[in-house]
Amino acid sequence: MVTRKETSTVRGERMTFGNFVDFRGEFIDTVHFPQVSKQFPFRGRGVYFIEGKVSEEFDCFSIEVEKMEKVKLVPDARYVEG
Repeated sequence: MVTRKETSTVRGERMTFGNFVDFRGEFIDTVHFPQVSKQFPFRGRGVYFIEGKVSEEFDCFSIEVEKMEKVKLVPDARYVEG
């Protein structure tokens, strides 16, 4: 995850936009509509597994998230203090 932005719909429901980097170093924008934002909230910095539908609008691609899960990472011993 690079960043996220929370906003409200016209009905006052919370929705989120995210920006991620994939395993090839390409940026990916995500849209998290209110139902998905409630069911699969962001859990802080880290790596996420995302499922959804790719959409295109104004020549820009994004993923309309249907499911999102934070992935546990194995610590890199090269960077562990102590």
